[in-house]
Formats: sequence, C-alpha cells, structure tokens
Amino acid sequence: LPGGGPMLDMGPYYITDLVNLLGPVARVSAMSSRLRLQRPVLSEPRQGQIMDVRVDTHVTGSLGFANGAVVQVGLSFDVAAHKHVPLELYGTEASLIVPDPNFFGGEVEIRQRGRDTTWASVPVTQPYADGNYRSLGVADMATGILENRPHRANGDLALHVLEVMEAFETASRDGRTVDINTPVQRPAPLAESLKDGRI
Repeated sequence: LPGGGPMLDMGPYYITDLVNLLGPVARVSAMSSRLRLQRPVLSEPRQGQIMDVRVDTHVTGSLGFANGAVVQVGLSFDVAAHKHVPLELYGTEASLIVPDPNFFGGEVEIRQRGRDTTWASVPVTQPYADGNYRSLGVADMATGILENRPHRANGDLALHVLEVMEAFETASRDGRTVDINTPVQRPAPLAESLKDGRI
C-alpha cells in the first residue's frame, strides 16, 4: 500500500464500533479525494519536511448493514477544524450519541422522539467503563480460549472491518457499490454482572 490515509488510520476504531453496535456490514459506497499532492510532516522525526501524498485524504461514503441500517461515514485529513460528535446514530424512535471510540470512556446520550426536549445521559451499566483498559482485549481473548468461545476482538471481526475499509477505496475508484463478503457475528457485550478484575 502507498500509505494509510484517514480510513486505514482512524477507520478501525469507528468501523469496529459500528459493527459492535449494529452487526455486520453488507455493502459500501464511497467517494474520496486528495486535495494536495504534497503536505508537511507534522510529527517527529521528520516534522516540517515535505512529503508526497500518495493516498486519498478525504473519504466519505455509506455503509449498508445486514440488518438494514444505513450509516454515513466521513473521515478526513483535510479539514481545518470541526464541531461535531464522532458517532451519532438516528433511529425511528430516538437518536443516540456514542463516545469517540478512539478514546476510552465518554458519555452516551439519547434523545427520544416526542418524549425528550433535551439530550439525556445514559447510565453505563457495563463494567470497565471508567478507565483506560488497553489490556481488556487480551484478557477477553485468553478467557475466550479457556472457555472455548470467540473473543470479542477476534480475527473474523478484524478481517470484516479490513474488508469494509478497503471497500471504500474500491467503491470510490470504480464508482460502484461494493458487496462485503466476510462473515462476522456482532460481538457480545460484556455481561453487566461482571465484576472489575474479571472478564
């Protein structure tokens, strides 16, 4: 690959979160662009040097989920600033704001049709919501192996998310909708009965 761009850089967090919330993706349509052919490197050790841009740096598209949900996705290195929440889901009866999956924790908010005039915070009942638990996936994998069950961040999920992310480039380049063929099950949420220190 000539480089990652915003989809391969940030996409794993957002696409994985959406699959955890909505289940598998069935198809992808997309458009992308590259606003500059060169840009300065912003990080060390090459900070300030000029590099050639070899991938599209603005990606937008739609995910069609197997359950019928449709989600718009936009990832870009080309915006000066923004003031929107990373994940906002709209349903027929309510809208939901989900915390940025690129970080740990955050507030979940809901606004129900005809009932709410403001956004309400949703209490988090799952364990491990209060910290930066980078090792939680490894603990779940080890427990899954011991219990002979799939762990939540398994290879099937990773392959599915990778196929979805690569489909953005194919859909944009070819001007068509791309079907997703990797099967995956929506990962099970952590049980509310779990106690901290257990998985």
